[in-house]
Amino acid sequence: MNRLRLKDVLVPALFAIIFIGLDLVLDYLLGGLEQFGWLHFILAALVLLLSYYMINRGMAARRQAEAVLTQARDELEARVRVRTAELERANAALHAEIVERTHMARALQTSEETARALMDASTESALLLDTRGNILAANKTAAERLGSTVEQLVGTLLFDHFAPDVAARRKGYLQAILTARRPMDFIDERAGRTYDNHVHPVFDAGGEVIRLAVFGKDITARLAAEEALRASEAKYRLLFQNMAEGFALYELLYDEQGKPADWCILEVNDAYTRHTGVAREQIAGRRISELFPAAVQEYLPRFAQVVATQSPIEFETYAKVVNRHQRISTFPAGPHRFASIIEDISKRKLAEDNLHRAQNELLLELQQRTALEERQRLARELHDSVSQALYGISLGINTALVLFDSNRVKAREALDYALSLAHGGLWEMRTLIFELRPESLEMEGLVAALTKQAEAVKSRHGISVELSLCCEPAVPLAVKEALYRVAQEALQNAIKHAQAHRLEVSLTCERNRLRLGICDDGLGFDPTAQYPGHLGLRSMRERVAKVGGAIEIASAPRQGTQVHVSVPISSSMDFCD
Repeated sequence: MNRLRLKDVLVPALFAIIFIGLDLVLDYLLGGLEQFGWLHFILAALVLLLSYYMINRGMAARRQAEAVLTQARDELEARVRVRTAELERANAALHAEIVERTHMARALQTSEETARALMDASTESALLLDTRGNILAANKTAAERLGSTVEQLVGTLLFDHFAPDVAARRKGYLQAILTARRPMDFIDERAGRTYDNHVHPVFDAGGEVIRLAVFGKDITARLAAEEALRASEAKYRLLFQNMAEGFALYELLYDEQGKPADWCILEVNDAYTRHTGVAREQIAGRRISELFPAAVQEYLPRFAQVVATQSPIEFETYAKVVNRHQRISTFPAGPHRFASIIEDISKRKLAEDNLHRAQNELLLELQQRTALEERQRLARELHDSVSQALYGISLGINTALVLFDSNRVKAREALDYALSLAHGGLWEMRTLIFELRPESLEMEGLVAALTKQAEAVKSRHGISVELSLCCEPAVPLAVKEALYRVAQEALQNAIKHAQAHRLEVSLTCERNRLRLGICDDGLGFDPTAQYPGHLGLRSMRERVAKVGGAIEIASAPRQGTQVHVSVPISSSMDFCD
């Protein structure tokens, strides 16, 4: 709603007051004539009309001005809003740019700090120079090598930090790089150290060299290691070429299906030619199928296994080409590669054959001597027992014949004596036959054989024999025979050498072991001493060893002798037949 301003009312009011004042003046001048009353009315009406006209006109002007002002204000507000939005967008963009620049500044700072840390952590010296050789930047390694700090180094001339001869060489390198406009490497030696330097030119947008990046690595230790390695390689190469064993490095070859098919010789030593009979110049780079066709089928599976499992193998073979026995030690040497060491074992094989032949001859001799001793023992047994029994029988019968007519009682006593001798002789003969036919062990058993042997000793020598025997063990015949022969030998030794008065024979069946024991109270002996010509103890040990057992002989002078034999048996086997 439009409102009147004070000026719009005061102007018509002032105009009305002026007219009223004029009317009063006129009225005074005219002397207040009544005939002029209508004139007052007309003037008042004119004043009112004029005031109304001026007021309306003022109001219209006011409305027009307010409309113009309103439009101007709306336009201004619209412009203000647009400008405000523009300012807000500009402010947001500026804020984003400020944030981005802040982040970039931080990232740049972090990057510079990281680069600086990396440069300082590097064992290589790093310098940035201008084209005159002034140091623009450096890391700690460079500063330390130049005997300074980074702060003291930056801004100085690089050549001032070297001896004149080194500085002159460095100036020459710098000038050559600026002229050639490409990187340069050079080796520099100073203060007893060797440095490998790399200088790289830095170009501007126009392609002009503006900086030089210099990197230096101390290679003193590496050169010393390389020299030591060369010396070591030379030493081992000398050893490699002069070793008695043949050495070869191979590479496994495959067919189209990827299966091992052949192998190639990469390197060999001089001894390899002696072990193969092929000249060295004819070996390197050749396939085995070209040199030794028959070897492919024989050795390929073994060598393929070495490469596949990466595990070494060792085997012995006979090389017909050179007529030698060889031991091949093969081991992996990287993907698809393997190496072999060939050792000539012909002398060892010959020695083994000679030893085996000597052992067989010794065994045959031992068997012959054992058989001879056994025959001599049987002869003594026949002489000491059966022969004497027969002689006693003949005497008894002759006595009985002489006394038959004169003294029947004495004759009968003589016949009874002869009969007892005949029974004893029969027992002795059965015992000797049993010893001559060890296969009887299979029919009668070990327990029966030990019992008969003990009874024979009692009756023949009058010695007390105490038996402690388990039930018949379910073991192979070879075990029974070995135990019986050991017991027989131990009993004979106790009778002939120990002069024993009492013997103990025991046989014990345990879960995994069968044990035999023979003990006497005789004179005893030293089991560690040598007794030339006596093979009893040796034969006992050999018999037990053949069946996988162990024997212990404990004795001392005047302490008797204890022989203990232990033979392993299967835990699943029944203890007794």
